Amino acid sequence: MGARDVVHFPLATNVYRNSGLVISEDDQNRYECDVSFIGSLYVDDFYDKVYGLASDNTRKEMDSILKDSVGIWDGTDRLAGRLSKEAMDDLQKICHFTYDSDNPFALGVDKYLVSRLFARKLTHLERIEAAQMLSGRDFRLYTSSKDFEIEGVDLWPALSYDEELPKAYHLSKINLNITLHSITSGIPLRVFDIMGVGGLVLSNYQPEIEEFFTIGKDIEVYRSLDEMVDKVDYYLTHEKSRNFIALNGYKTVSEKYSYDVAFQKMMEHINVKL
Repeated sequence: MGARDVVHFPLATNVYRNSGLVISEDDQNRYECDVSFIGSLYVDDFYDKVYGLASDNTRKEMDSILKDSVGIWDGTDRLAGRLSKEAMDDLQKICHFTYDSDNPFALGVDKYLVSRLFARKLTHLERIEAAQMLSGRDFRLYTSSKDFEIEGVDLWPALSYDEELPKAYHLSKINLNITLHSITSGIPLRVFDIMGVGGLVLSNYQPEIEEFFTIGKDIEVYRSLDEMVDKVDYYLTHEKSRNFIALNGYKTVSEKYSYDVAFQKMMEHINVKL
């Protein structure tokens, strides 16, 4: 596009705000739990409506993609490039999506369908299944998704980012991260925010985690939902290991991924002296 270079930096968190966190007895009563997940359930019927209008062959491809991808985090993009030309044409027509070939920043048809259809549906299914698998434990699911129920799971209301989220992260023994599948390799902000208040992160595997953190020291990961449950059970019964990772994660984020460090790196890259 004519840019001299393009550089990707990981996200960052406000460590200074988080270090001033004050936890009251009321906060402990309200937020303390064994395991929590905080995020959207991506509740909408867009995928189902599109599926209902698709041809039989397109439906078979859609079914195959979800079946081959749900609950698997092996570091590969299991969604992109899976649809045939016929299926893409069918879905593009149903979704009323127009590709502007004259716009160099335009989203391609495959990428649009992956992001709008498959990534959201897949993440919806995984977050519900994860919640059901953890329902027998002291598990909390905080979400802004309304008028929705998961059998055996209590849904807690969404939390404010500045005031409530840091307390919930800090007071959860284990904080889950279940990444939206349109984020193919990167690390969501949720991970940095949890670590920034000294919470233990148990995340689905994302390739960039190994670039910026040490697995088993700063953060813990799972590559399937069964492994997620096994590691939840392990860390709930091994407090020393749990606290070791939470503390190291906090130190790493404080030293490398705080706002001031991230800003300094950006300024240095463009040769701006502060």
